[in-house]
Amino acid sequence: MGDVSGWNNVGGLTGWTAMSPDFLDSYATGDVSGNEGVGGLVGLLQGSIVDCFTAGRVTGVSDVGGLVGDMWYGAYTACFWDSDINPDVNGIGNATDPNVIGKSTAEMQKESTFTDWDFIEIWNIGENQTYPYLRVYPAGDLNYDGVVNLPDFAIFAEHWLAGVE
Repeated sequence: MGDVSGWNNVGGLTGWTAMSPDFLDSYATGDVSGNEGVGGLVGLLQGSIVDCFTAGRVTGVSDVGGLVGDMWYGAYTACFWDSDINPDVNGIGNATDPNVIGKSTAEMQKESTFTDWDFIEIWNIGENQTYPYLRVYPAGDLNYDGVVNLPDFAIFAEHWLAGVE
């Protein structure tokens, strides 16, 4: 992802959330810089964040957070930020929440860190090599048509039978 800079309410995914939107299965890896309300994912939050993470450097003057800079109201479920990249900030710039968890880079590259995340249909990870990333195709979609169906099973069977002598 690209880097983002601005003045107030600057985030790696969005600056300011109005009308209580929810963020589900999202992430940002670019660096974010600004003055006030600077967050790795969201600058100013009015909503909820579920199964999200950030892994970019976040810098600012006030209300600076690894995940969210300034929170007016919101709820979090299984959210993470790379605390090796941002050792001097909290997950939320002006608050704390037990569901916003700082983890080391090594921990952020392990599937076991992201308990209850869907690593079958939504997320994938290169264990000990990459941060999680969103799947382009569902697991089992061997012909990459966006669905898992009989043609995928036919491909599987063909490859399986090729190994039988």
